[in-house]
Amino acid sequence: MTIIVVGLFTVFNQTQRALRGNVAQVDVLEAGRAAMDLMVGDLQQCTPSDLYRGTNLWCGLNHYPPLLEPLAGGDAITNYLDQFFFLTRSNGTWLGNGYFVASPAGPTVPLTNLAVGTLYRFSAPNLPFVPGLPLGTTPTNRLNTNLLLQLQYQFLLARRNPSFALTNAYPVADGIVHLRLRAFDFFGQPMAVTNQLYYPKVKYYEYYPGDNMLAVPNVALLPDLVPTETQFAFMSNALPAYLELELGILEPQEVDRLKSMPNAAVALKYLTNHAGQVHLFRRRIPIPTGTLR
Repeated sequence: MTIIVVGLFTVFNQTQRALRGNVAQVDVLEAGRAAMDLMVGDLQQCTPSDLYRGTNLWCGLNHYPPLLEPLAGGDAITNYLDQFFFLTRSNGTWLGNGYFVASPAGPTVPLTNLAVGTLYRFSAPNLPFVPGLPLGTTPTNRLNTNLLLQLQYQFLLARRNPSFALTNAYPVADGIVHLRLRAFDFFGQPMAVTNQLYYPKVKYYEYYPGDNMLAVPNVALLPDLVPTETQFAFMSNALPAYLELELGILEPQEVDRLKSMPNAAVALKYLTNHAGQVHLFRRRIPIPTGTLR
């Protein structure tokens, strides 16, 4: 009887572990697909401002150093956490949107060295004041300010001063360990500082095609905090032809275990040894208004 009970308990325990693992994977897949669909839908609406040095799209690292997760055979997965902001237009209204990873405690709380956080979406409308127009007049046919810089200023101000609340930032998904955005031209070449054959560290394009009288730098490719990563900005009338978005989500039960560990060094060691519990999503996004063709 003891042997039978032990055997039944073993089978039951294995069945429960398999069930919990399947449920966790389903939860991660649902959260990952929903977050990817939201970001892809927003990024596909990128719109050039056609404004002198107006920023259309900007991306750079949000957290340093990157998280390394070793694999069998000596290889390792490098998890980056980018933050990116971009300009969109809907029914005559200009919007500046952004995505970044911060602490689950709030969008103004930076990440710790553990580098596991919550994905937030941030959005701000165009400023209503236009020089030369009466106060309260809202333009609907043009962008009169570098909206993306205004949005980034709000974001950075909230990061430096926690009393300044980001009321227009809301959480999208938890357990994020990897968020990366890369730009590509029409030929599928990555616009990166490491691609010296096609793009040097800083690349300039003309403000208007064929206009040799006005040459304004509207694409900048710069080394980021990690030299192999590219911080890029597209301004004026420039946008990439494609964007590649990557999202890595840690399984919920692993996130709960990390929260229960009071020692940050132990939690980080545990995280780096569980690369198999990170689910990676990747999507190549064509930009309909992309100009680098």
